Amino acid sequence: YSITNINGVLINTGIISGPEKKSIYVADWPKGIYVLSITTALDKTGMIEKFIVN
Repeated sequence: YSITNINGVLINTGIISGPEKKSIYVADWPKGIYVLSITTALDKTGMIEKFIVN
């Protein structure tokens, strides 16, 4: 996964494997809108994007 701010600057990145749950703490980030992008290793064309508002 990757998280960018609304200007496209990379804020955080990581890997989630299997049925693992991942918590991302945004309380310390500056107020704003962020984009969470998730891709799977099996399907490079399938991308999910969600907006995070802090």
